Amino acid sequence: MIHISIKPTLMCNLNCLYCNRQEKSKVGLSIAKVKNFFFILAERFPMERIKVRWGGGEPLLMGIDFFEDIVKLQKKLFRNIENEISTNLTLLDENFVRLFKENDFAIFTSLDGIGTSHDFQRNGSFDNLSTALKKLKEYGISKIFVNTVVTKYNYDTLEEIYNFCSDLELKWNFTVVVPSGIQKVQAKTLIVNPATFSNSIIKIFDNWFVSESPVEILVFNDIIRYIMGRNNCIPKNDPQLSLGPDGDLYTCRLLIGKPKHSLGNVESINHRFIGLPACYTCSYQKINNFSKCKNCYFDFLCNLNHCTYLYEVYKDFPDVSHYLCNCLKPIYTHIIKCITSETLANTLEGGESNGV
Repeated sequence: MIHISIKPTLMCNLNCLYCNRQEKSKVGLSIAKVKNFFFILAERFPMERIKVRWGGGEPLLMGIDFFEDIVKLQKKLFRNIENEISTNLTLLDENFVRLFKENDFAIFTSLDGIGTSHDFQRNGSFDNLSTALKKLKEYGISKIFVNTVVTKYNYDTLEEIYNFCSDLELKWNFTVVVPSGIQKVQAKTLIVNPATFSNSIIKIFDNWFVSESPVEILVFNDIIRYIMGRNNCIPKNDPQLSLGPDGDLYTCRLLIGKPKHSLGNVESINHRFIGLPACYTCSYQKINNFSKCKNCYFDFLCNLNHCTYLYEVYKDFPDVSHYLCNCLKPIYTHIIKCITSETLANTLEGGESNGV
């Protein structure tokens, strides 16, 4: 599979407290450059399965015509292509809903609380978000993923978010605050204590693990699959490429807007660059840049869920130089104990582990 990330714009109609956009660029990716990019992909990988992730900024600012034109071209060029879009959903209308439904888009959005906690961190957008999520469900769109950025202002509302996702049968994930980009200073004030973070997540796991909730919690599933020998990350040799709003290409979406990492512009790029195993490179750099990772028991899990980018961000802050480790290790330890105990119990009873 070829993994493609495209950020057609870095503009956004919100101004979230932890926004990690590198700049408030008004540059919008031209339809001509996008089409040129897909022509290159079709020539370079004519028979491959393609997965495209649209992000930003807010990609819906590009308008419905932009996406309708791209989808028409994709159908002409590729036999097997999937689209995902990361959006705050506040600009969703009937035209976008219909496009997403007819072309089987996966939808990724953010939910930082129910009501006021979400509104505080994300510009009073909860009502619009809630209406949009319900509209997508009404149209039968099932691939809806919501992410919660856990902060000191919403860590105690995770159970409410869990119940909300359960009611709408949404897929859920959560992350730590990444203090970078245009809101770097503000984001630092949101960081939650590592013990508070891990305890809050463990509480959710314990509830989820023993319940019959329809919520698929991505981090938990990924960790369990990995523990059970079912690696769910991007294979090392799968090509990954990202396209920024100015037409520059990168090996990773997190590097978009960082000129020193640009491979060149889509209008002049040498095709030999397309196919770099970016995920392998990222994991390799993490191990070599952070000596503490070399002998860490949990490195195999961190390579699944985190990358050099996050470690590079946090190493600049002496007070939280081990922030990620202190947040994640208690969670990994707890889940491993639960899974191994469950597997052993099933074995002793002569049954099989349910797995995930």
